Amino acid sequence: MAVFLMPISASALTSAQLKAQQEYYAQQAAAARAQAAAKAQQAAQIKQQLNIVGSQIYQTQSAINLTISQVADTNARIAQIEADIKMQEDNLNAEQSKLSNVVASWYMSGRSSGFFEAIIGSNNFSDIIDQQQYYDSVRGQIQNQMDKITQLKADLNSQKTDQQNQLASLNDLKNDQTAQKSDLAEKKSIQNQLLTDANGAISDLNNQAAQAEAKATEIRKILIQIYSGSGTPQGNGLISSVDNSWYYNQQNYTTPLIGASDFTYSNPLTIALAGCLVTSFAMVATKMGHPITPPSVVNNSHFVYGSWMYFTSGIGVSFNSSTRVNWDTVNSELARNRPVIVSVYTGSGPVYNSDGSNHFIVIKGVSNGKYIIHDPYWTSSSYNLTSVKSMKVLSDW
Repeated sequence: MAVFLMPISASALTSAQLKAQQEYYAQQAAAARAQAAAKAQQAAQIKQQLNIVGSQIYQTQSAINLTISQVADTNARIAQIEADIKMQEDNLNAEQSKLSNVVASWYMSGRSSGFFEAIIGSNNFSDIIDQQQYYDSVRGQIQNQMDKITQLKADLNSQKTDQQNQLASLNDLKNDQTAQKSDLAEKKSIQNQLLTDANGAISDLNNQAAQAEAKATEIRKILIQIYSGSGTPQGNGLISSVDNSWYYNQQNYTTPLIGASDFTYSNPLTIALAGCLVTSFAMVATKMGHPITPPSVVNNSHFVYGSWMYFTSGIGVSFNSSTRVNWDTVNSELARNRPVIVSVYTGSGPVYNSDGSNHFIVIKGVSNGKYIIHDPYWTSSSYNLTSVKSMKVLSDW
């Protein structure tokens, strides 16, 4: 969104027109803050997604590392199987050589022409039988060993084929995992850019809000100057009477309302300009035995202009209730020597608060049928009872 800034001229505009401008800028600021908050939520979601993608990349890389380890193990097993095959081939060659030697020995002994010829030519039939059995036995053993070696070699070749197939599957898996990691990295890059864009938008929106808030503050100060220069309020029913032991005048404090949620920008309102409620609170707390100055109230609370304060640290008292004025309650509190904060309309200037008021004062007692007040802005003001809009009752913590 864009904040459209209008020129401000106190002499050219009425209080109502200035108030309208102030509300316009306040709305612009609120809208910018709302959009910034929405962008912040979006940025938070992107960060969560980035964390998820980062975790997925980590898991994928871990899977790739495992696959690489499995590939290395499979290659090692294939190499071992190949070495075993080579060893068995050497063993087979050795057994074949043995068999060849046995056959050669048989022929060299003249036994190759046949068994019956050997019997006829031999002087000892028993020797012939023994020699034949021996050669048959040796040849059978060698043949059995060669058969076992051949079968073992076939088994090893089968294992090698299985391992090679597994290696191919592992390489395919590794390629898939690498592609997945690449996709995740691209997704992460896109989300990082989205996060950068969101943070940039948040910064722009906050700057726009700050500009609108600064304009609203400028108008607010002009209105306060018009309002405070319109003369001390005069009425009948509530009369000022200052007790300096617990009276504070807001005009003595230039402390910014830094705790105010509506005035957190670079040029905030001060206690002197808009601190009637915090000053009234400081007076009542001091009277109730918990001495505190208006600046200390600001520094220990958050203040919503014209409405409420809540406290970030204990200062001994807090608001017990905030309602439309009830004079029976006011009188009951005064009877217990407990002052009451009330909101009033001063009779001039725009309305700032939702209850129709534009100022806060403290009712501290009753004298000659009139309520006695501490006014945080004027020391000699007076008001009609009909000017009172609401009350804020304090209690000890």
